[in-house]
Amino acid sequence: MIHEMDANPPANFATGPTPTDTGLNLWVPDTMLRRVRELVLEDLPNDLIKLVYLASLRDCNTGQYFHPKTSQEGDSVSASHALQLCHEEIFARLLATPLEDYVAQLTGYISYTHADKAQVIETWKSLPAYRATIPLEASAVDAEFFFASVETALVILEVRGLGKP
Repeated sequence: MIHEMDANPPANFATGPTPTDTGLNLWVPDTMLRRVRELVLEDLPNDLIKLVYLASLRDCNTGQYFHPKTSQEGDSVSASHALQLCHEEIFARLLATPLEDYVAQLTGYISYTHADKAQVIETWKSLPAYRATIPLEASAVDAEFFFASVETALVILEVRGLGKP
């Protein structure tokens, strides 16, 4: 699973440069980036789960990321930058993901939570916490594209009988 993140994500047609083109990766030592990918992300089964998890590591007041192990093992600034870079890479990959894959990833996310499927779908529709999962530097166009993809996947799952009609 590490190999998929080693490659730069494709440029998004709406925004152009990829997260790794921003220069953020120049601030992140390779060892820290590898450590974050291995320790934090390797065991998470899909990009939507990774995106939600990485967003949960971001302080809502400062935008800085904190992971209990990586942030305490070394330079917390480098760890935050590595987490941010991974967050941006995963978001870029999700922007290039076909709708049916959003449905599959959302299904995987729901299974991963071990929560009631109908309740998760209903909660995500009424309390769209997924809107807080995008990277801070995401463009408005990319954010709206992501939101529309998730919302459409929710409707598809609901129609398929995984949620209340």
